[in-house]
Amino acid sequence: MHKIEDFLNSKDTYNKVMTALSYYSSGGLTQIGGINQHFIAGGSVSNILVSIFHGDKKQCVVNDIDIYVKTTADDDQHQRAQWYPSLYINEEGLEILDDNYGRVFVCENGSRMRVTKHSRRGIFNIIDYLYYPKMYNTKPDDKSKELVILEGFDLNCCKSGVDLTNQKIIYTPEFVEFLRTKELKVTNPCAPIQTTIRLHKKMKDLDCTCDVEQQMRFLTVAARHITSNQMTKYVGPETYRKYIGMKSVVDKYFTLRKPIENELPDHIPNKGLLWVFEPIMDFDIIENVGTINNFKRVWELLYTVKDTESQDKINKIFYKNVFLGDMNEDTWLTYVYDNNGDWLSGEPTTKPYYNSDRYTHQMLLVKKNYYKCDFNLQHVDFIDKFAYKYPLSTFLKGCETLIEQYEMAVFIDSLYKIEGDWMIEFLGSIRHHSFTFNKLFGYEMLLNPKNITKENLIRVIKIEKKFLQIRDLIKTQLNRVPFINN
Repeated sequence: MHKIEDFLNSKDTYNKVMTALSYYSSGGLTQIGGINQHFIAGGSVSNILVSIFHGDKKQCVVNDIDIYVKTTADDDQHQRAQWYPSLYINEEGLEILDDNYGRVFVCENGSRMRVTKHSRRGIFNIIDYLYYPKMYNTKPDDKSKELVILEGFDLNCCKSGVDLTNQKIIYTPEFVEFLRTKELKVTNPCAPIQTTIRLHKKMKDLDCTCDVEQQMRFLTVAARHITSNQMTKYVGPETYRKYIGMKSVVDKYFTLRKPIENELPDHIPNKGLLWVFEPIMDFDIIENVGTINNFKRVWELLYTVKDTESQDKINKIFYKNVFLGDMNEDTWLTYVYDNNGDWLSGEPTTKPYYNSDRYTHQMLLVKKNYYKCDFNLQHVDFIDKFAYKYPLSTFLKGCETLIEQYEMAVFIDSLYKIEGDWMIEFLGSIRHHSFTFNKLFGYEMLLNPKNITKENLIRVIKIEKKFLQIRDLIKTQLNRVPFINN
């Protein structure tokens, strides 16, 4: 793995990629205004890197070069209208949300980007985008805008680009895995029709392996479960032309048809130029997925191949109540659909989905190494009961694995048995105080989950106990002072 990363981080590799891009564009890169401030990413860069790394020039297919140009928000336009528009102008001037452009992509840490416009200049696709570095818990976002762009790509083979400002290659772990295995995978199922077409095209271009049925199951389930505000549920002329060229392939997995009356939202114009799609594969999952990021994590945890020990650990956390035979926490949600998979209030068809709001269940979805430790069902159950009993679940978030959380929960519970209710009330109130107050008393260290250690907890509790003793002493002294009536 380090060999691949060394290759990608090499200045020599960067120079070779730039030389190849200049060759394929006939030197046209220098004619793009402000090119050194932009980001070149996607198939062109990735295909060149695959070709260099594997030493096969036949794999270097460069049909176009995508250049991402960061734009600024329009101060005269409402922010929501810019991030969540009802219309999008594509290269043909059609006002539609279509063809893998126009949607907002939100990465796991909350940063988001949205393509606002794209236009073609010869071999170049000029792609304008908005970017917002989300801030969580007052901690600055640690993902660059270039990395957020790459995380929004649909295939692992495309997740690399060249940062022209800093003259280096940007890449994701998924792309490193692709260079190592040459196995094609879908990483973002936001556009099932477009990705189906691209998947089969990339298989030919890159001469790589792919578990096609598994990837199509992924896209099928996404099409059934992801709501329209996270996935474009229709396609326009650009995608439809590509579909006609691969109709025999796409028709195995999806049907495309003209929308019926009132099927599309009222605000969408040019409905006559749109097609809607529906999955064909007889495959579904039983878990409630919610957001697209949650869905991707559920799929990774439960529907991708891994060793038996790891899968057993995942199952014990995800389905804890099934193992314990107690469904007081987890529930089976019953959604009602019609025969087309659309939600109804009637009762033609019912599909129950496994749903859980348990603490350990939620941690499994957000912490990638959470299950990679030695634990049993009793450890899982203790943490869930702790999080339900005490308003202190944030004190466990700095722990990366379940067993670390268990040890911290046991420690806090043991302190409670010594100190009593006041300690729980005190710890639970810290996040509600002003930063100045917490800094004055030395409590601010506990605002960062990474600083919540056993030593720091004991230290802060001692400080608070000393403060309470002083306060009580002052109150006692004041009570002894005779009241003087002026």
